[in-house]
Amino acid sequence: MTRISGTNLATASCAMANALTAGSVFTYPVFSPALQSLLHFSVKQVAATASIAILCQYVCAALWGALADRRGSALVSLAAGLSFFLGYMALSILLSASEPSTPTAPFHIWIAVTLAYSVCGSATGGSYFAAITGATQVFGISHPGLSIAGPASLFGLSPLLFTFIGTRLFGHDDQFDVFGYLHMLAGVTLVVNLCGWIGLPEPARSTILTPSHDSEREPLISQPTRSHPKTVDAREQSTTCETMSHDVVQANSVARFLTQPSVWCLGLVVLLTAGPAEMTVSSIGAVADSFISTAPVALKARHVQLMSLANTLTRLGSGWLSDKLCRDSPQASRIRLSFMAFAPMLYATVCCWIMLGGAKLWLLSITTGICYGTIFTMAPSIVATTWPMTDFGRNYGIISYFAAVGSFAFTFLFGVLFDQTVQRGSIRLIYGVSGLSELLAVGFTIMLYRYQHKHEQCR
Repeated sequence: MTRISGTNLATASCAMANALTAGSVFTYPVFSPALQSLLHFSVKQVAATASIAILCQYVCAALWGALADRRGSALVSLAAGLSFFLGYMALSILLSASEPSTPTAPFHIWIAVTLAYSVCGSATGGSYFAAITGATQVFGISHPGLSIAGPASLFGLSPLLFTFIGTRLFGHDDQFDVFGYLHMLAGVTLVVNLCGWIGLPEPARSTILTPSHDSEREPLISQPTRSHPKTVDAREQSTTCETMSHDVVQANSVARFLTQPSVWCLGLVVLLTAGPAEMTVSSIGAVADSFISTAPVALKARHVQLMSLANTLTRLGSGWLSDKLCRDSPQASRIRLSFMAFAPMLYATVCCWIMLGGAKLWLLSITTGICYGTIFTMAPSIVATTWPMTDFGRNYGIISYFAAVGSFAFTFLFGVLFDQTVQRGSIRLIYGVSGLSELLAVGFTIMLYRYQHKHEQCR
């Protein structure tokens, strides 16, 4: 059994702490009522502030990832901590400067609040990427699945943790101390990310290795031998292998990375699979009402928790199992792709069932969590083991843009197709379209699988 050094233990602890506190931005519903009561924001202004902040998190993903690759996860953690502190403290100051006599919030106040919260949204991406890049730089070769699944699972639990703390410590007699809560968020995120600055790896001690393949320690594509092929087929295969090897090993620029077909296949799988899952997460209330007339709030909350639990357990389970099956396997990359293909196949089955009249909300919730957890564990694992680890942060940041597009596209689709007057019929149509999307994702996974098979023939 491999012993973990003190330095690596510190890295693991800091990565987990960063991930567990990075999702504080998603506790917006806890303190957003103060924006309406103190600053007199409209519902649209409150919603727009949240949307812009989350968009900022996605937009900054590749930038944080590239910075982690070049300057180390420690610097990214420091920048994220300072950003969190500035953002939350600015929100607190803006709330305290409210004018009770003003019936509606001035536009410049809304802009200021949105900018402050967008800084927190950007910091969320920074803290999360510091966690996963730090973990993969140290543990990514031996445990590529768990090094991503661990931080990702804790990131998903982050809103639950802060919501629990907020309601317990700052909620008294139906009153919520929003200033104390924001100060707590600013302090905790700053301290945790400062610890990450100390404990996460810098470039000098980051584990910079090439992608794994056969035994999870060999390069994805070995350089072809210089023997003289005796047949035309051998010469063609040698040329193909050299080209594919050059594409993967030399993928050190964004332009070159984006010219590879496998990048677009992987990105489209993420977009088409995660999009419907994100849509369900954000619209579970409306879906519940279509299944159960006037579904109680407690039931909707229970299904949110069910999705969160399934998501967390799936991340940990798929990460651990993929590491176990891929270790010393000559087909490691294809095993991970098989795991990833399971997500859209399962979700397509459930979508088809709903389209045909199925109405088991618990089944949809569990499947959504499983699909979401699988795709967001396997996608970064595939990035980490297919392309150079030196560019993992930037490369996965780019892939995460596909997830952002899928989330916004399918959430918008839900808003367009959902009809309050015929809820059940519109839900069947929505999940029929979602099922088609998942089937397309399966097709792109097969294309990516075949591409990896060609790589394995080059060994």
